[in-house]
Amino acid sequence: MRVLVLQQPSSVAPFETWLQEVAPGIDVRLISGSGTARADDDIARGVRREVLEDYHSPATTRRIFEVCAEWRPDVVFSNAEADVLRAAEARTLFGIEGMLSSAAVLYRDKLLMKQLFDGIEVDDAEVPAVPHRLPSSGEDVLTACAGLGPVVLKPRDGSGAMGVQTLASPAQAVERLAAQPEVLTALHCSQLILEPFVEGDVYHVDILVRDGAPILVSPSRYLHPPHLFTRHNTGSVMVDADSSEYVFLRRYAEALTAKVGKAHRPNILHLEMYRTPDGRFLAGEVACRGGGGLIKESMRHTYGVDQARAACLLSAGLLCEDTFLERIGPQSGWILETAVPLGYDRSAPPSWLAYTKEAPRPGTPSSSGDAGLRCVVEGGSRKEIEERMAALHTTI
Repeated sequence: MRVLVLQQPSSVAPFETWLQEVAPGIDVRLISGSGTARADDDIARGVRREVLEDYHSPATTRRIFEVCAEWRPDVVFSNAEADVLRAAEARTLFGIEGMLSSAAVLYRDKLLMKQLFDGIEVDDAEVPAVPHRLPSSGEDVLTACAGLGPVVLKPRDGSGAMGVQTLASPAQAVERLAAQPEVLTALHCSQLILEPFVEGDVYHVDILVRDGAPILVSPSRYLHPPHLFTRHNTGSVMVDADSSEYVFLRRYAEALTAKVGKAHRPNILHLEMYRTPDGRFLAGEVACRGGGGLIKESMRHTYGVDQARAACLLSAGLLCEDTFLERIGPQSGWILETAVPLGYDRSAPPSWLAYTKEAPRPGTPSSSGDAGLRCVVEGGSRKEIEERMAALHTTI
């Protein structure tokens, strides 16, 4: 078997090693870009890696297609949302198994994405998606603000809360649009989508999929809406397994996977949902990738599986017949220092800190990935975990 791995320069995951551990005779090639976080001696023996000048350029896409034409891989695997479409185009153009481009575009374009949620029911009731508009001018935005109240304006193909703006009123919309003419340009090109601001809780559900069925469903609730990462530290906590929200989110994830699983052949999904103050759930977005922040570390702690490794092996049909639907470790959550300083006594760290990582913290973060201290916290319930996270704000 031949596997071509597209690896973002910031990624440190040893995909080729994971593949070789399970299938020693497998042939793996990597394509990455300059500034890669992986040194040459970190690459497994016998694996050819190309480090191209600008990973995100059309020239790199052209090189990916050349490799597919010359080498004829059986699998093209990518580990990041930015690669979902070009990996799918490579499969489409060269007859490679996996998610094709007509499906992949639904997971990147937030307007087309709404189609994925059509008709999905839980307990015989259809769960609607967040309503939307496709504005093409500043006037469209002002009209929406006047009629809907606070609105969210965001790129159709964005990720990680980048470029997301909440406009509380027509006056604020005027102020923002006047100061950001590039937003007007994006509006004129129909590159933005507009939604009413949904009051309430925001959830993410992380899913691994094999043969069209989920083998892992992990629902969590964000501490604060992700786009507020400059005002509140970014993080989430797994919901209690005996709660009604857990039951609902797991059923919704199973219904979504049943709809898209065999049709689109995703291996991994990251779903975001909203719950309004009156208890109604709305479908938000779904991406064909793993969650960011410390979602992977939190899931590894509680479910005993590395979602990045599992997704890689699933893409090649090499993951053993395990399922990870039940938690085998303590419930957990994670928090990133993107706003308010975090800390703890380094000489006597709390026993409930399951994982920590420190990084230089930028003065003004541009996304939720720009964080200093990063922690995974375990506990006996969502409430206990949130209380322990709150303690990290005061123990400095």
